[in-house]
Amino acid sequence: MQDNSRFAKILTIPEFDQPALKEAERIFLTYKNQGTVLYGDFDSQEWKLFDEYASLTISFDFDRDLYVKNYSDVFALSYNDFVLFLKTYIIYRFGILQFQSLRDIVYFLKRLISFPPEGLDELEIVANEHIYRVNEFLSMLPSNDRIEELIGTLEEMDDKAFDTAKAKRELASFDSYFLFNDLLSLYWEQETDMQRKLFYFPVWLWWHITAILPTRPREFVLTPHNVITQKDGKYIINLRKSKIKGRNKKKTYRISEDYRIVSYEITEKLAKEILWYLDATSDLPENDLHTLFSTDIHYSRWQRSAALRNRYYTYTNLVTALKCFYSEIISEMFGYEIVYDRGEKRLRTNEIDFLYLGDTRHIALINMILEGATPTIAMILAGHDDILTTMHYYTNVAKLVESKTYRMAKRLKSGKQDYQIDTNRCALPMNPEESIWLSDNEQCTNPKRIRGDFSDCFLIMDGGQIGRCGSRCPYYRCSDPEYDHGEALSKQLNNEYKNLYRIIERVRNGENSESEDLTEALLKVKNAKNVYQRYLLSKEEKNNEEENV
Repeated sequence: MQDNSRFAKILTIPEFDQPALKEAERIFLTYKNQGTVLYGDFDSQEWKLFDEYASLTISFDFDRDLYVKNYSDVFALSYNDFVLFLKTYIIYRFGILQFQSLRDIVYFLKRLISFPPEGLDELEIVANEHIYRVNEFLSMLPSNDRIEELIGTLEEMDDKAFDTAKAKRELASFDSYFLFNDLLSLYWEQETDMQRKLFYFPVWLWWHITAILPTRPREFVLTPHNVITQKDGKYIINLRKSKIKGRNKKKTYRISEDYRIVSYEITEKLAKEILWYLDATSDLPENDLHTLFSTDIHYSRWQRSAALRNRYYTYTNLVTALKCFYSEIISEMFGYEIVYDRGEKRLRTNEIDFLYLGDTRHIALINMILEGATPTIAMILAGHDDILTTMHYYTNVAKLVESKTYRMAKRLKSGKQDYQIDTNRCALPMNPEESIWLSDNEQCTNPKRIRGDFSDCFLIMDGGQIGRCGSRCPYYRCSDPEYDHGEALSKQLNNEYKNLYRIIERVRNGENSESEDLTEALLKVKNAKNVYQRYLLSKEEKNNEEENV
């Protein structure tokens, strides 16, 4: 039997309105009639819920005085309307999220209203507090500048909690990122409805920009209207990056002062897509902030005009467009099931994780280091004051290498890709004939060690004994059938990243100022990545040969 609780019923309404509120009451009654809601009415302050494993209570008794004092002006909602909208959101998440998660969302909002927006530095956030889902709720409230500002602040606070936590929020599976890219590309090539293509253009550009250049969603939606310039025959994209990073930096609430313009050279293909959008929307009025995306295109989908309060294309609009893309394109057009809360389960072939807007920034950071960017460059592009914040993203990168490599192998097999792994720069030998024996079933393939140079051995000994290298050394080979060489190389890749982190920490603390150590650590990361990738490709080729015999 298919586990339908894993799949998302994507919320595609632009905001809470009367039809959405009425539908929420109907859904509530359905769950009450089937015994999921043990007691309480839709208007009650408490709902007692039961899911066959346990019962729990979700309480909506917010502190009215604190709400009125701190957030009634921010949300432009009465206390009763705020609670009504929250209940509506929670009901729409029934069957998608666990009841414990829903209760945690409500509990976090209760903590949130205890602090005024300007005092959120005092709100302690830990990992796995569902901030990205709290932002989903906030993005569905009637939009205004103060809500957008609050969403951005919570997003930054979630980043910090994500960075420093031992138990990090699970990103979508790497396979889902590649699949999303393929489906988006296929849709873009096939789409003939120009109005719908214009509606989804912000999603298309979000993916192509933020998956490469680490950019927060709120920075992205503020992309200026004069986004493309030309210099010496090359196309330049102009993006906004926030200057407000760190606790001691204050907001002026002016885009010109809180953000700076950064420029990057881009391909002609990407530039022409952006110029197409600019041309197609040239007859529409620019929004109040002179940003790139049109609110008129967005709201015309629901036969509505942009309200006076919708001064520019917001984070809220981008969230809605992404949900629509998942529902209308990925699910209805291409037939994939959307997994909203995967947990520990592996995806099936017809499933894809729901990607959150901020996740692409994390993947962009990992990719930058894999392709040889220095931590300083990654730090600058990510907008982090602290290199260590950036380095926290580089955990378990072997999973990303595996996904990229097996995808590459499939495309090579089908003739859709012609690609060769970098073997000229930082490459390590894989030929077991170029080796020396360490024991009856252990070999070393390090050319330095073969020549009698033990310098690399001293680097990875870590207080151990030369010859007892094991998974710490990418040159180590073992013919013991019980030894998993792939697992050893995977561990080695992750260990090299951890070593890179430690070196940066020492440099930052003034314990070691030698740039050579940092350079050597970066080269080792690139080495370990190349070795592991070649191993995976060789393994895949061997499997294909055995299948063809």
